[in-house]
Amino acid sequence: MDFYVNFLQNVPWEQIPKYQVVLYGVFALSFFIQLYYYLNVFRCATRRTAHLADKAEQPPVSVIICATNEHDNLARNLPRILEQKYPRFDVIVVNDCSTDKTEELLSALKLKYKNLYYSNVEINERFKHDRKLAITLGIKASQYENVIFTAADCTPPNNLWLASMQAGFAAAPDFVLGHCNHAALGKAMRCDFIYTSLFAFNAVRKGVPFKISFKNVGIRTKMFFDNNGFFNLTRFPNSEETLFVCRNANAKNTALNLLPDSIMQSGERLTFKQWWAQRITLSSLLAQGRRGQAVRHLELYSRLMFYFSAIMLAGLTANGYIAPAVLFWLMAAPVIFVRFCLQMVIFRRIKKVWGEKNIAFALLLYDAYSLFLAVFIALARPNLYKTKPIK
Repeated sequence: MDFYVNFLQNVPWEQIPKYQVVLYGVFALSFFIQLYYYLNVFRCATRRTAHLADKAEQPPVSVIICATNEHDNLARNLPRILEQKYPRFDVIVVNDCSTDKTEELLSALKLKYKNLYYSNVEINERFKHDRKLAITLGIKASQYENVIFTAADCTPPNNLWLASMQAGFAAAPDFVLGHCNHAALGKAMRCDFIYTSLFAFNAVRKGVPFKISFKNVGIRTKMFFDNNGFFNLTRFPNSEETLFVCRNANAKNTALNLLPDSIMQSGERLTFKQWWAQRITLSSLLAQGRRGQAVRHLELYSRLMFYFSAIMLAGLTANGYIAPAVLFWLMAAPVIFVRFCLQMVIFRRIKKVWGEKNIAFALLLYDAYSLFLAVFIALARPNLYKTKPIK
């Protein structure tokens, strides 16, 4: 410490070029912004949820699965959902225009499981629809107030998944958000899902939810119908996971459930083209929903300034005034190391709380190259700004 003090006292600061002073100022400012995100936003998003309800309180609940050509996934995962340890529940599968043997599988399983119900949506060339129709049909078919959505490719961690998700309704919320791992995806895609979840979960804790996933979410049917379901959202593709939440979710009616038994494992596999189409659409929908944008953008811009100023300062170590190399290693390098340590703490919490494994190194790389990814997404996303924003 004395060495640091003596060195800084002996530096003739008046001889340092102003552009270097500006760079150090930008570097310091961006670091403190990043410090706020890691100590507040990301840390809160990875905080383990406390026990949400007494296990004795287990009202009836419906599980809804919307499936299109998901025969293999349903054959593997549907029995695990039907055999959940819960006193009273049913499972509703909406077979949405499948052309494989999904209906035959559901018919066979219906003979074994009396709490399984399914309906078929036939292909109609004159009437094109997206998942909103299947979701609405599933909610209408439910006989219970609480419904929990998942997907055919999702595997519950054990037979307590349903009880754990249902516990989220204890405080009478309209939305219960759970987490879903995407271990079958490539590392780059997984990292993007994780970063999106960090902001989405923090937004729930701050009372401004902006995104859910129908792979693991609970909804009250009364809220859905009282707010006219997906009315006025039909012109927006995939808006059931974003704009519907921005319009109806708030601090009082939304709960986050990160209990270990509530975390689903998705076996979904996406090509880069499929993931890219989803990603640019999500970007436009998030801008349309007008929630979570400022927080996401500030983090992105501060990270860009941090890397840019750090690279510029490192490049000045070979030239300049007042032993710039020593100045860099005494002032900038420790800051970079502190940020790296904070990253590793957060990534370790992600592994522990969310069950995301073998992802830490990939997240470090994503932290850098996602800056370029954000530019490409901004240039490629569909133009939804001209449409009237959803309030």
